[in-house]
Amino acid sequence: MITTIDMHIRDERVFNWLKNQSKEGLIQVSANTIADEFLCHTNTAQAILRRLRRAGIIEVVEKPYNHGFWYKINA
Repeated sequence: MITTIDMHIRDERVFNWLKNQSKEGLIQVSANTIADEFLCHTNTAQAILRRLRRAGIIEVVEKPYNHGFWYKINA
């Protein structure tokens, strides 16, 4: 399990961005949006989101067809 001290620097930056962009702990975001914001490849953004989900820091609450998943910020 990833703890805060073990997080990659980019993972931590993305998490802080998600937390700041969220409203009441919820945010709808796609990997493409994160890739554009952090100047990385979409696959890298997907890997970051996957690591954050596996660590329990964020969780998917809804999977709509467009505009990315809805995430709940747990940490």
